[in-house]
Amino acid sequence: MKIKYSILVFGLFTISLHLLSLNFFPINYEYTFSEGSKYFNSFESKYSEFYFKNQANTLFYSLIINFIDRITLGTIESLVISRLISFSSYIFLIYGLFYHFKFFKIHKSLQSLVIILFLFNPIVWTLSFRSTPDLISSALGFYASGLLLYKFKNIRFRRASYLMLGASIALKPFAFIYLLYLICFIDFKKIPKFDKKYFIDLVFLLIIPFIYYFSVKYFFGFYLLSDHFASDHELKKNIKIIIQNFIGYFCFLSIFIFPLTFSIKRRIGIKIIILYLLTVVIGVYYLNFLNSGELNFGFFGLYFHESIFLFISFSSFFIFLLKIYEILEYTKNKFLFNKIIILLLLFIFILSLSKPVQRYLIFILPIIFILFVNFIDQKKIKYLMVIGILLYFPINILSFINSYYNSKFYNNMFLILKQNEIEKITDFKTLDHAFGFLYLDNQLSKKYYITREAGDYFLKFQNTFFGFKTKYYLINKKN
Repeated sequence: MKIKYSILVFGLFTISLHLLSLNFFPINYEYTFSEGSKYFNSFESKYSEFYFKNQANTLFYSLIINFIDRITLGTIESLVISRLISFSSYIFLIYGLFYHFKFFKIHKSLQSLVIILFLFNPIVWTLSFRSTPDLISSALGFYASGLLLYKFKNIRFRRASYLMLGASIALKPFAFIYLLYLICFIDFKKIPKFDKKYFIDLVFLLIIPFIYYFSVKYFFGFYLLSDHFASDHELKKNIKIIIQNFIGYFCFLSIFIFPLTFSIKRRIGIKIIILYLLTVVIGVYYLNFLNSGELNFGFFGLYFHESIFLFISFSSFFIFLLKIYEILEYTKNKFLFNKIIILLLLFIFILSLSKPVQRYLIFILPIIFILFVNFIDQKKIKYLMVIGILLYFPINILSFINSYYNSKFYNNMFLILKQNEIEKITDFKTLDHAFGFLYLDNQLSKKYYITREAGDYFLKFQNTFFGFKTKYYLINKKN
């Protein structure tokens, strides 16, 4: 009962914070999805051009926002709708977990541990507040795969699951990992050469992504990435960079699933200690991945030297490898486990070939949790849960406060500019992530611009968060 009570308290607390944050001023390009949804009202090219200039994501999320906006008759702001969609990911994640619990027959005592450590994991928590398609795409794919595994024989559930999986792939192509994940469970020897029902299933799976991607090609001239992002996400050719990205992804994955990996049964001898020291030293001094792409610790990186984060990363990575080795020793179904591990390796390798972004790991995080949970010592459940809560709670609260302060800062900046009646003639290029939406219906010449370099400035804006100051200056272009 104490565990269920803790989950309820965490849940109510999370819901309260989400309700508080619904009207936060947009940051991190959140506005592009809600603004992009306006394209489907008039099909004016200025909206699609604006969207694809600012986003590498598919336009499908904006289509969903527009659809809900029409259903609600415009009574809810599109930005609020996009945040509510992201928050609704928790519903699909919870049901996805329960279907996996039943399919893998995971002990009830372990279920609460997974719910706490996964649903309140900092990466899941952070993305649930963002009006972006990352979490909802992952949640739909995970839910659909769980429902397919548990209710495969039910035709209606199966085909509804295929539709949801197709929708998740249309939202984010990385969701294809759930299709490959499902293939790991197929016994191809028992499948007949041709069966009409499986062909119909395939139609249900492909119809949404097929219509979406070919429509984008027909109307906009590309399938996935516009010219604005094609070079930014082009395939890497430098082997060293690919290796760094690959190891960096695994480091972050090992951090995201901690403390599940902290339940190692193996005795720690001198050989393991030596291997650990070698891993950390080589990692810290020769495999620094923190300067590439978006593999970083966000605003936390402003307060500590990167060597500290590299030490944490490679320590976590080493513990992760020990846990994988331990599971391979004790697992009964090694064939299935090996197939899923190979699949995950392939997925991370594919990610490593392009610009690295840590949030993409959200697509394999629930799979890893399900794989690991059956190899947790039940005597250590409370111990692991306490560690998880002590780690996650302060990180999540600080992330929320940081988001609140940034949102408040940009909102105040906008209001000051509006009071001075210069918001339409100010160049926001250094703050595109927060103010870029002002360019959409504004073709006026710019008389002012915002910069982080102090000069002969007209206005000064300053934000302070836990001792770290952010300063911006409004300067007259004539100067």
